[in-house]
Amino acid sequence: MIRSQYKQEGQFPASMRQAMQALRRRLCFVRMMLVCLGMAGAVAGCSGQSRPAGMSDTEKARLQEDVSKLFDEPSKSGNASASGGAADGSDESGWSVLVLNISGQDRATVGPRILAQVRREGLPEAFLTERGESVMIAAGRFDSPTSPEAQALLRRVRETVVNGERPYALSHMLPPAPRVVRGSMPEWDLRNARTNHGGEYSYTLQVNIYTNPRGKASAQELAEFRKAGEEAVRTLRKEGYEAFYYHDDTGSAVTVGLFTEADLQGETSLATAPGAKGTLGLREYRTLFPNAMVNGAGQRERVISPQGQPIERLRPSFLVRLP
Repeated sequence: MIRSQYKQEGQFPASMRQAMQALRRRLCFVRMMLVCLGMAGAVAGCSGQSRPAGMSDTEKARLQEDVSKLFDEPSKSGNASASGGAADGSDESGWSVLVLNISGQDRATVGPRILAQVRREGLPEAFLTERGESVMIAAGRFDSPTSPEAQALLRRVRETVVNGERPYALSHMLPPAPRVVRGSMPEWDLRNARTNHGGEYSYTLQVNIYTNPRGKASAQELAEFRKAGEEAVRTLRKEGYEAFYYHDDTGSAVTVGLFTEADLQGETSLATAPGAKGTLGLREYRTLFPNAMVNGAGQRERVISPQGQPIERLRPSFLVRLP
């Protein structure tokens, strides 16, 4: 076990203490909003008060009414929000300011209600957006995270004061979500793996990616990457391996195998018949595809060995979650 050199919070550097205090204030603010809505169990991190001091039943009812006005009625205009993005977060283009990140099983229910309070407390342009398993509250749409408009909104969000505190002091710029690019063979598209093979699968092994390692790929390069990725999958399929492609606006990844959470425990072989490549387990796939290649070539990397010495190796293949 590694012992921290800081035994008590008071011994942390000032900058670290400030960041920790800001995070506590942020969690407490979110908890306060959830308590107001009768959902205090969704976020932990501050005192166990059953309700915020000074919040009367009348005020709680008024908050519930505001939530109903904002979210129980359909939009009459259907227009984008004032920040340029769709009010429901459906427009994923551009950079935004991340205000809050909401996770947990109740995030779909909790998200709109927290959003109502965030708008009420000084950020009327805030909206909901989903990224993977998280629901996020964000604000603004910008082509560049360093533009004067983006930085001005970031400062305003961070400096927003609620009940004498700054709950969004740790806000930062949120990059746009990767653009969904469909391939020519949907049955081999990793996005369809859960539907085609069963919802119990959670992981696949990435073994190659076609991309521009030096920067953003052009439209012509992306078309070439998509073609190369699909051809690689076609070849692997002909050889009997369970292979998939995944296209986005950075390139095309190639993966093999589908694995459940249980498969990761000890990497137990799942082969149901000798030589049946389509049913190989994680251990077999790691042996057959030990490296994570870029554009078909192995990539060398420097790492620290278990003995604490720097060594050079080929980058190993790695697990990724199914989309």
